[in-house]
Amino acid sequence: MGSSAHSSAAKSRLQSPWCGTVHPCRVVADAAAGADDHAGSAHADARTDLASIVGRGCLSPLDAVTPPERSAVLDDDLEALSVFLSAGGDVSAFPLQEQEASLRGDITGDGIEEIVFTLIDPQSELIPPRTVMVIYTCREGRMTVLYRYEPGEWFGLQLITTADLTQDGVSELVFSEFSCGAHTCVHMPKAWSWQGGDFENRMGAEFSFPYPDFTVDSGELVVVSSGVGSVGAGPQRSVTTWMGWTAEIITITNEVPAPPTYRYHAFLDGEVAFAAGDYTTADAAYTRTIDDDSLEPWGAFSGVEAEREWFIALAHWRLMMLEAFQDRSQEAEVHLDYLMDLDSGSAGYPVVSLAERFWRAYERDGDAAAACEYGVDTPQGQPVLDFLNGFGYANPFYEQHHLCIVPEQ
Repeated sequence: MGSSAHSSAAKSRLQSPWCGTVHPCRVVADAAAGADDHAGSAHADARTDLASIVGRGCLSPLDAVTPPERSAVLDDDLEALSVFLSAGGDVSAFPLQEQEASLRGDITGDGIEEIVFTLIDPQSELIPPRTVMVIYTCREGRMTVLYRYEPGEWFGLQLITTADLTQDGVSELVFSEFSCGAHTCVHMPKAWSWQGGDFENRMGAEFSFPYPDFTVDSGELVVVSSGVGSVGAGPQRSVTTWMGWTAEIITITNEVPAPPTYRYHAFLDGEVAFAAGDYTTADAAYTRTIDDDSLEPWGAFSGVEAEREWFIALAHWRLMMLEAFQDRSQEAEVHLDYLMDLDSGSAGYPVVSLAERFWRAYERDGDAAAACEYGVDTPQGQPVLDFLNGFGYANPFYEQHHLCIVPEQ
C-alpha cells in the first residue's frame, strides 16, 4: 500500500476550532439532490433520503452570508474562512487570490461532500509561496476542519480533482505538490485515500512531471507533460502518461510521446523500438530519420546541415545492424554500401569506422550480437558519443555500451 500522507510534523488535524459554536452549517446542495459523480453507487440510497442527510449534514442558512475580505495574514484568512463556512457561506463566493483554489467531493465515503481549499501566505517570499491546504467536512451538523496540510518550504500545492482511482467506490483527493527552479516547475501528483483518521497516499512512487496538465479518464489519472522549460534541456516533446490502479498501488500503466517534430526524436523512437525487438517500428523510425524533410533540426551542437548528415549516417548504421539481427545480409549490405561511399569530409563520417568493424565481425562469425559489441569497442566511437550527447540534459545520455543495441528476444 502507499505511504502515510505526511509526517506528524507536517500535519495538523484540528477539532472544529471555529465552526458550529453559534451557527448551523449548510447542506451540500449536490448531496441533497443525489448528484456526486465520483463517490460511486454505494451511497446513492442515502443521498436520495433528504431527511437522513439533514440529520447528519449541515443545514443551509436562511439568510445570505457575506464573504469576508482577505487580510495580509494567512492564519487570519483561514480563521475567517472557517467562520464563513460555519455560518453557511457559499463556497464559490469566498474570494480566492492567484494560485489559490477550491474543490468539493465526497472523499470520506459518508455520502456528503468535503470542501478543500488551498490558500497562499501573502507575506511569503518563497517561490512558490507558502501554501496551506484545509479540508472541511460536516460532523454532527457542524462544518469542521477535518485536515490541514502544509507541504513545507519551496513547495506549492495544486488541486486537481476528486476521483475514485482505487476503484473502491470512494473518491481520492487528487492534487500535486510542486517545486520550481530557474526555468521549470516540476509536479508530483498525490492520491490521498481517507482511512478513517488519516489520509494515505496511494501513489506507488514519487512520480514527477514538468509543466503537466492533469485529467481523469476512465478511472485513470492522465498526465500530459510538455517538458523542461530550458534551452539547456535540449529539444522537447510532450509525453502523455496514464496512471492507474493495480490492486495495490497507483502507478504508470502507459506512456506515449507525441509524434516527433525533431529529427533527433525520430532517431530516438528507432532506438527504443530496436532495443525492444520491434523491428517494424524501428525500421520505420530510422527510415523517417533519413527521408522526412519536414523534421526539424535542433542545431545547437552542430550546424543544421551537419546535424542532418550525422543522423542520416547513424540511421543507415542502425538499419544495417537491424537487418543483420534478422539474418538479412543482402538488405544490410545496402546500408553498409551507403556508409562506405560517404565522403571523408561528411559530418557523419565517424560512423563509417563503427559500421566497418561491425560488418567485419558479422561476416566472419554470423553473430550480430557479438559483432555489435566488437563494433563499438573502439575509441573511434567517441565522436559519435559527443554528437549524441549534444542534445541537452533532459534527453538520454549515451555511454559506449549504449552504442551497441542487442534487441530483446
